[in-house]
Amino acid sequence: MGHDDAFVKPPVLRKGDCVGLVAPSSPFEQDALEAGIRFLRDEGFRVRHRPDLPERRKGFLAGEDQERADEIQGMFEDPEVNAVFVVRGGYGAQRILDRLDPDLIREHPKIFLGYSDVTCLLTFLLQTVRLVCFHGPVVNEMGMLSDVTRECLLRLLTTGEALGPIPAGDIRWIRTGLARAPIVGGNLSLLCSTLGTPWELETEGKILFLEDWGEKPYRVDRMLVQLGQAGKLSSIAGLLFGEFQGNRTREQERHEREAMDEVLEGNTKDLGVPVACGLPVGHGKHNVPLPLGVPAEMDGAEGLVSFLEPAVKLQE
Repeated sequence: MGHDDAFVKPPVLRKGDCVGLVAPSSPFEQDALEAGIRFLRDEGFRVRHRPDLPERRKGFLAGEDQERADEIQGMFEDPEVNAVFVVRGGYGAQRILDRLDPDLIREHPKIFLGYSDVTCLLTFLLQTVRLVCFHGPVVNEMGMLSDVTRECLLRLLTTGEALGPIPAGDIRWIRTGLARAPIVGGNLSLLCSTLGTPWELETEGKILFLEDWGEKPYRVDRMLVQLGQAGKLSSIAGLLFGEFQGNRTREQERHEREAMDEVLEGNTKDLGVPVACGLPVGHGKHNVPLPLGVPAEMDGAEGLVSFLEPAVKLQE
């Protein structure tokens, strides 16, 4: 089976198309939502969301579990909606996985974009629905995207072209080599939280991508050990680390950077596959989108991580 047969690619997003907004996790600030909507409209897209979306909340959740699941499925079913973008991460998406109907979503393949807490939804769509999906900015961050993130996001979703090399940024190679395989993964904490459930990540033969925010080095070490002991690192084709940012002062950041590098290297240097860290993806200055399920290439000799084929299909 070829890579193109493994996962369904959603249709390309065009100017004038409609983006449906969903909130499967935490509540969000109205100002951030409005800024994200302005960004989408300025780029030529129409925007649709449920009337109650801005005010909907239940404690630390953006509504009841069933209404958050129904919102996602409704956007996939809606023939006027061409793509589904998550407004915010936070917490709560994992609670609705058993309320989603994979057959319903499979009948209406669309671009689905989000990250952080959304990792478990991305894994669900990739593995259960077999749909290519996108680890990238949420709507309440779209009012302040870096130029690099914006350019990569629009090229990936709207042109039908391969993303090509990811901007190198501060990529550091722990182990060089060459790997070509579909990329999977996302937020480290969320991936660990699904271990032992029907939705745990399948990593065999894949390039695994990991990122997180605000976790101290010892906690990242614990989670990497857990992934390793669960067998999730033993048969991967390659390993990529994104940003491991935190809500810290600059002095604290400098102090922990060396410790974090030691954790990443110590847990991965003997895997026998290419390993790179510092990818400009996740909770950092840049959040370059990654098309999950699409083959990527890690080339340690050239210092490049590239996507060599489109992540969306052109409309016939």
